[in-house]
Amino acid sequence: PIFSNLISGCIKANKIKKAWDIFDTMRLTYHQPDEVSFTLMLHACAKMQTHYGFQPDKITYNTLLMACARKKDLGRARQLFQEMWNDAEQKGSRSLLIPDSWSYTNLFWSYASYHPKFSSKQKKNVSPDSAALSVERRSLLSSLPPSKHSTVCKEAHQLFKHMVASNVPVTTSVLISYLALHISHNQSVEKCMSIYNGLFDKYNVQKNAYLFKNMLDLSYKKKDGQLAWKVWEDYQDFLESRERSFLTKDEAVSVQKSKEAEKHATALSEGWTDEQQKSIAILMANTLAR
Repeated sequence: PIFSNLISGCIKANKIKKAWDIFDTMRLTYHQPDEVSFTLMLHACAKMQTHYGFQPDKITYNTLLMACARKKDLGRARQLFQEMWNDAEQKGSRSLLIPDSWSYTNLFWSYASYHPKFSSKQKKNVSPDSAALSVERRSLLSSLPPSKHSTVCKEAHQLFKHMVASNVPVTTSVLISYLALHISHNQSVEKCMSIYNGLFDKYNVQKNAYLFKNMLDLSYKKKDGQLAWKVWEDYQDFLESRERSFLTKDEAVSVQKSKEAEKHATALSEGWTDEQQKSIAILMANTLAR
């Protein structure tokens, strides 16, 4: 609340740069931004563009896409992404808004958090196979947000194909968010497994504990004990490999401390701290108990 109040005060006083400085301080400390903070920065960005002609860069847009995911605002996320595409098409390599892996990751999280609402005004999207990439960009996000779970995933699939065709690197974060949107929109186990097994192998992408938790969430939702055991075995193999990579036997104390610090940082980034391991174990137990 303190940080949000500070940001709000800066925006009201037209001290937009100061507001961004406070927001960045939050992101880089343990005071992670909440929905209020993200909403305030969405307003700050709009104010900067409207009143000051300020052109945000890709980092700003990626942060705003993350805010849209938190707020379950797919419409705004699609609009922001379309703006990035338009800028990239107009300016080419000079554009500061060419979408990267984090752009797609945050966009897919926006799809994952979205709850479709039926609309009779829904327009049909144009297939990306029927036009060049520039035309596809204009058509893919030109309609209203998808009105059904199946069309949410269909549109995300077209975006994924476009990302690959644009030579944007397929990363662990991209695939986890892409899988999460399929789980969130109740897609089949077979479809989710095609991402878990197929795409991670196809693009030689490393799996981490966040992925295994998503798959155990799927197992819980589908009441699939067999799938849960398969994922659990993969998760245990992953943990063992991580433990082996940070062994500190017969090494100097300074080296051991350095490795412990590296291990802790890696565990945080990959989702396997002690607390997270406990949470996944409870999830596994609850899945088997269903």
